[in-house]
Amino acid sequence: MKPVLLCAVLLLGGCGVAALSSEEAAACGCTHVMPSNHYRFDGAVAKAKGGDVVCFEGGSRGPINIRNVVGEEGAPIVVRNCKGAVVTTQYHYSISVERSRYLRITGTGDAAVEYGFQLGGTLGAGTMTSDIEIDHVEVKGASFAGLMLKTDPTCDPATWKENFEMANVKVHDNYIHATGDGEGMYIGYTAYERTLECNGVPTVVYPHDMRGLVVENNVLKDLGADGIQVSKCLPGCRVENNLIEKYGQRPFAHSWQNNGIQVNGEAVVVAHNRVVQGSGNGLIIFGSGHKVLSNTVIGAGGNGMFCDSRPVPTAAGEGGVGQHYEGNTFYNVGLTGMHIYHRHTTTPVTLAYNTVVNAKKFIDTIPGVVLSQKGNRELFV
Repeated sequence: MKPVLLCAVLLLGGCGVAALSSEEAAACGCTHVMPSNHYRFDGAVAKAKGGDVVCFEGGSRGPINIRNVVGEEGAPIVVRNCKGAVVTTQYHYSISVERSRYLRITGTGDAAVEYGFQLGGTLGAGTMTSDIEIDHVEVKGASFAGLMLKTDPTCDPATWKENFEMANVKVHDNYIHATGDGEGMYIGYTAYERTLECNGVPTVVYPHDMRGLVVENNVLKDLGADGIQVSKCLPGCRVENNLIEKYGQRPFAHSWQNNGIQVNGEAVVVAHNRVVQGSGNGLIIFGSGHKVLSNTVIGAGGNGMFCDSRPVPTAAGEGGVGQHYEGNTFYNVGLTGMHIYHRHTTTPVTLAYNTVVNAKKFIDTIPGVVLSQKGNRELFV
């Protein structure tokens, strides 16, 4: 039985002999095999191409670095476990992905294991990474966020909004729990701008947008800060069918960054999520044109829902298209059921067939908010 040979970049460099037999590697569909003592897979060195499958041998290992893995649109390079789950020890970043595109990281390599990657630290994808799918990954006990997917703008113009867009990120069917003081998922750069000193000159730089983001069917429990936080979303992004329990338990910002789902951008669909027990708002929605549909929020310490615009509008029309809320239920919330600051919009903020149960206040607004309401209910049980 001929062993599978691999020539990849190790922590110290060199080639290794995989522990998987050729039959085992073939059963997993492997093109490249990474034994448990290998640290880094460099797609440029390995000459990986679209449609290749990179297998990480099951078992315990240290952190993993994936870089320069560039597949093709419609033919991504797949990174998967093979022969059991890949289990990483506690480390700040258990998997870090750099300068990669058209890539899927999936824990579906062994039918006997639901989450084929079981990580003791953050899964991060940055440094100009785009077009990445992440599924069937478990993250437990990360010191900060479970998933961190973004490229911070620097003095390198390649990282600026006008030159880079993080597109087609798909995050689904993952399990994230017991994060330290950070988010369950931190996707996109939060701030509107960043001021740096570049070559001795103060320079304002703008972070990249998120296009085509899909976050669905994930389970997140016992989270230090926000459950799911997504920023800079362009129209077409979706956050759907996620379960979030016990969010905002140890927020690094103490009195904020402790919400169930936080969205910032334009025309994002937030639908069919279940948000249970947390210290902050159940939903916090910034931006224009969002559709927030059929979500259930139970036991929010703050408002059931809070919405506003960023940057804060000061004149008529600056708030953009009014957000739309329909079929949502807010149950046993600590403050107001629906707290609405989204003002100076070109169309009304729409509230239709929402239910608020056992809140201190039903609906609250500020000057400049224009509402269109239909069929909303306030109950006490």
